[in-house]
Formats: sequence, C-alpha cells, structure tokens
Amino acid sequence: MQVRLLGPVDVTVNGQARAISGLRRTALVAALALRAGEVVSADLLTELIWDSRPPPGAGQTLQSHVSQLRRLLGGAAAIRLVPPGYVLDLPGDGTDVGVAQRLIREGTTAPSAAE
Repeated sequence: MQVRLLGPVDVTVNGQARAISGLRRTALVAALALRAGEVVSADLLTELIWDSRPPPGAGQTLQSHVSQLRRLLGGAAAIRLVPPGYVLDLPGDGTDVGVAQRLIREGTTAPSAAE
C-alpha cells in the first residue's frame, strides 16, 4: 500500500488507485499515514478529524469511517485496532513523505561529485 500525502491524498493498493470519498475519511487516512506504524489514539483522531469540535457520537462515526476504509484498503488488517486507537502499518516507503525524507537523507550523506 502506498499513501500519497504531498498534494491530494490518495491510496494505491497492489498497484491499483483507490479513491477515498469524504473529507473525514481522507483526514483519517492522512493522520494514520503520517504516524504509520504507531498507535494513534481514538481521542487524537477525533480531535484531528473534527478540528477539536467533535459532534455528539463522534466515536461511533470514527468507527464507521475506519470500517469503510478497511473495506476500501483490503480488509481489517489494513487498519488495526490497538487500544487506545488504531494503527496503519506501511512499509518504509509507504508514503510519498517517507520517500522524500529518505531521498533527502541519502542526498545529504552522499559524497559530492567534486570530492
């Protein structure tokens, strides 16, 4: 799975683009992808998705968004429930941000051609 965060947020699964519908689900994918491999608490996700103004029932709505994203991304393993929140496991180059960071590190540690 690859998540692009630089520009419009989108997801590719097994080489196939998957459209994410809805601003809240897009924000959820972005929040989890920026913290790939880490448990992101449901409270923090709720705060991020609803800009610190969650509506009544936001917890249930968050669960619904996670469920819809799991179907889109290929099943329950795509977004794991790990109390107190959720985890999106991605490979090292699972986001375009991760790829950019890796390339920057490689570029700053590579010997220059002038040496």
